[in-house]
Amino acid sequence: MASMHKDMMKADSAEAAQEVTARAIFEIFNTGNTEGLEDLVTADVVDHQLPP
Repeated sequence: MASMHKDMMKADSAEAAQEVTARAIFEIFNTGNTEGLEDLVTADVVDHQLPP
């Protein structure tokens, strides 16, 4: 997952950064390797969805 962060820093556009992020998220969920998850999600995230 460290390579994902390096790839994001090299991304030359917002679309490229989104592609790298999407690839990392798919890798996390498909492999179960959550090592790089803290690079993508902050601890103080706010959920703006109203409860049902």
